[in-house]
Amino acid sequence: MAFESRISMVKDVITELKKPDINRIGVYGLGGVGKTTLAKEVYREAVKEKLFDDVVIILNVKKKIDNEKIQKEITKKLGMVVDESEDMGTRANLLWARIKEGKILVILDDVLERIDFEAVGLVGVPNCKKRKLEFV
Repeated sequence: MAFESRISMVKDVITELKKPDINRIGVYGLGGVGKTTLAKEVYREAVKEKLFDDVVIILNVKKKIDNEKIQKEITKKLGMVVDESEDMGTRANLLWARIKEGKILVILDDVLERIDFEAVGLVGVPNCKKRKLEFV
């Protein structure tokens, strides 16, 4: 059953994602309030509305342990063929090149530790601004 407040929150996130100057949104709140469900709904809605060329969702990032595992999962979900013998920096450059060639949404769910976006390859987006939405 969908709660009106949850539907409203999905609409708010989608509205923010449609803005050309918004490149990063953080959703935070206490455990168990539905942030993962929200992330999944945003994923489904972004795919349904065809807002992006590609949409990738990585669930349970906290279990991926390190930036390299996160990077590998993103490249895999984008269908990139990346040589495992390449160092992380080279793969980051390839990922960044892939992202800047199109309009791609990467959703990272359940992030508990700092992610080095530069090391992963998720930086260099022009006009990057951050929006945080509290989810309670």
